[in-house]
Amino acid sequence: MEFCVRVARAGGHFIGIAEPLVTQTLTYSFDKSLDKELHYKLQVIDKHETAFKNKDHYRFSREWVKTKYLWLRGDRPAFIRKLMISAITHPFWTWSRLWYALPQLDSNLSFSLFHRK
Repeated sequence: MEFCVRVARAGGHFIGIAEPLVTQTLTYSFDKSLDKELHYKLQVIDKHETAFKNKDHYRFSREWVKTKYLWLRGDRPAFIRKLMISAITHPFWTWSRLWYALPQLDSNLSFSLFHRK
């Protein structure tokens, strides 16, 4: 993920293709956890803070990653609370992120179940 951010900030572009080039399989190991995933995503956001439109967008993005973490962890009550606060304080960004997340719902559910085993 961090490589993609650096390439994009340097003016690079990514293309999409219809067929996958590789098939990835999730495997269990000590270094793979939702907590570590959250930690590393927040580190990338912090490292590239200047890439955000403004401080408010940066803070929203950090909170969004934490909100998604609650969903993946299966903590639905905390997720709903955080989502409601986000929808009130930043309605456009929240609904935009939800809209773009919908096509990934199946893979996010699989990822969530994988980490709850």
